[in-house]
Amino acid sequence: MATARAQQHCIITGFMGAGKSVVGKLVAWQLARPFFDLDVCISEVVGNDLAAYIGREGEEAFRRLEQAVFVRLLDRAPAVIATGGGTLLEKSMREVAEECGVVICLSATLATIRARIAQGAELEKRPLLHNNLAQLEQHYRQRQSAYAAFAHQLPTDGINATDLATRIATWWNNLGQKM
Repeated sequence: MATARAQQHCIITGFMGAGKSVVGKLVAWQLARPFFDLDVCISEVVGNDLAAYIGREGEEAFRRLEQAVFVRLLDRAPAVIATGGGTLLEKSMREVAEECGVVICLSATLATIRARIAQGAELEKRPLLHNNLAQLEQHYRQRQSAYAAFAHQLPTDGINATDLATRIATWWNNLGQKM
């Protein structure tokens, strides 16, 4: 089974502010794998400004582009991939992800998410919120059932990113252990 795991992507998903990018980068380092942050990859395609792209083209066009970029990443050698918060909301995308890798869903309470993304420029990096924290709870509640569908869950409240990454990397290398 460890050999099979070596051929799979480690896909980290969850709601915005759950820690996907920070934890994913640390997991990649610990597993000695390439790391791809899907939002960064999409920014490179559209010219760095996701908010402007979404404003110009709409969320539906953004989701199509996001899915296409994600599928291209899955065609690469095994890596750690941090998805966008909405990347795996559609069942078909969840199935594609689970065929090509192991999906780990990071979670946090709404209070933790709010505290994390209300800091400095973090809110501006969240184009679907339109700089409006009031929309946060609505998005959070709408997405919870989709996130709950993933077999591998890891709460991030009160745990630093290094400890979370170590927990994931240890679990990854020792299949069967509880994460």
